[in-house]
Amino acid sequence: MNDWQEILINEVRSRRCLWDKSHGDYKDTRTVKSNNWVDVAKVMSEKTAKEWNGKNEIVIMIIIMIACYATV
Repeated sequence: MNDWQEILINEVRSRRCLWDKSHGDYKDTRTVKSNNWVDVAKVMSEKTAKEWNGKNEIVIMIIIMIACYATV
């Protein structure tokens, strides 16, 4: 597993509202979940910037797209 994959998994895993259906905020897609996806994108951006030489914008866009899809 690549470092960025492990970072992504750990960041999502640490935010139960993104994956745990029994979590109180799981159904709150408009605010809490969207904000958590944005936070994941920020962490990914910070932790992968040097490794990917600025190509991390693609990952950020994908994560934000996932967040937008989750709010529909």
